[in-house]
Amino acid sequence: MIYKGSMMVDFFVEWFKRQVLPALKTPHVIVMDNASFHPKNILDELCIQNRHFFLPLQPYSPEMNPIEQVWKEIRKRGFKNKAFQTLEAVIDKLQEVIQGLEKKRYKVHCQQTMGKVGF
Repeated sequence: MIYKGSMMVDFFVEWFKRQVLPALKTPHVIVMDNASFHPKNILDELCIQNRHFFLPLQPYSPEMNPIEQVWKEIRKRGFKNKAFQTLEAVIDKLQEVIQGLEKKRYKVHCQQTMGKVGF
């Protein structure tokens, strides 16, 4: 899903309830940064109700956020010192790089984060 515009708490919570939670069939640890539209109390309660564990990251800790490590790898593989002529070319390259990432790399990034927070 691509969302254009300012993200609001209500929209994010609805998306989380309707898209994220139904997609998770087994218990998961859900890691989120401290974006203003990530209401910790609401997300924690929703996770508990659905047998998941909500792990909010400490402020200003990108090294603890697995997605930051994935973005770093994406930039390295497809965007280092590169200029694109169109937005469509950027999107095409992004899709190509993401599809080329191995699932095990995602798992490694998540495991590294879990180790850093003591799981």
